[in-house]
Amino acid sequence: MQLFLIGFQAKSRIDQGNSSIEALIWMTQQYISVLVKIRSLQDKREKNDSPKLKSKR
Repeated sequence: MQLFLIGFQAKSRIDQGNSSIEALIWMTQQYISVLVKIRSLQDKREKNDSPKLKSKR
């Protein structure tokens, strides 16, 4: 959902007069932030799931 909203905001920025390059740079910065958060959550999930797998064996 956040990725969709970033794309929508980038389109709005272009409509308001920002250049496509400026909007693309802004969008890339926003995507990196979201991807870092996603990766952090995945790492936490893997860490939490890891002991469960070991105890079942």
